[in-house]
Amino acid sequence: MEDRFVTIQEAYKSTGVSRSSIYHHCDNGVFLTKKAKKGTKLVRLRDVEAYSNTFGFGDAVDQKVMLLREEVEEKISKVEEEMEATSNLVNEFIAIAQLYDPKLSDPLFKELKNKGEGYKTILSAAVSELTFTSWDDNKINVWATLMKSITEVDLQRMLEVGLQNPWVPLLKLNLSMASFLSSKPSFHQSLVAKNLSTKLDTGRRNIRSAIALINMANRKSNTYAKRMSQLLVETRTIGDAMDDFVIHHYKDNSLRALF
Repeated sequence: MEDRFVTIQEAYKSTGVSRSSIYHHCDNGVFLTKKAKKGTKLVRLRDVEAYSNTFGFGDAVDQKVMLLREEVEEKISKVEEEMEATSNLVNEFIAIAQLYDPKLSDPLFKELKNKGEGYKTILSAAVSELTFTSWDDNKINVWATLMKSITEVDLQRMLEVGLQNPWVPLLKLNLSMASFLSSKPSFHQSLVAKNLSTKLDTGRRNIRSAIALINMANRKSNTYAKRMSQLLVETRTIGDAMDDFVIHHYKDNSLRALF
């Protein structure tokens, strides 16, 4: 039996396979082609039919398109919900921060608010604006208020960002959360369990460092936290700062087991 060659349009109407797919497979040599007398590209119909039968086109096309559209719409909806939650967090931070430092009003936070950026950007920017060169009461109060205004789920996501990016200034957040975490023992313990098993060694060491700082702050005084903040600014990484702190400024050698 002689092979039947038809135009791309005819193959599309007959099988339901999209014209773009037919062109693509013609160019790749999957479908056999030839040219008509006037130069029109023709495709072997049985190749397109076999492709249609294998991958379920034809009558199923409309159903697939509908399912795909529903999936896309669901994803868009989730993104919109997350952006709204993120935007609320930005607004909350702006309101809190401006109570203590009116200079934090623009343009950085307005830009974040308009873009609805994610936790990483928000908190990196926030930490950069509230650099702990000194732990004055205003800055401590800003963070304390912020910590009380967000949920533990929010906090967990922030910490996960810090674990994934252990070199960014966001890790300073771990230090500023000391009093907040120590006031929630159950959450503190789950955090320890989660991060002791993580594969990110650098991130794990940083979280352990923050936990060690919490323990020291509970047993001693805020002097340790103040000294930690100074070392953090000097060394740029919380892990190195904790090493320096433990070795040179804290006499309890048992703490070294944390690192």
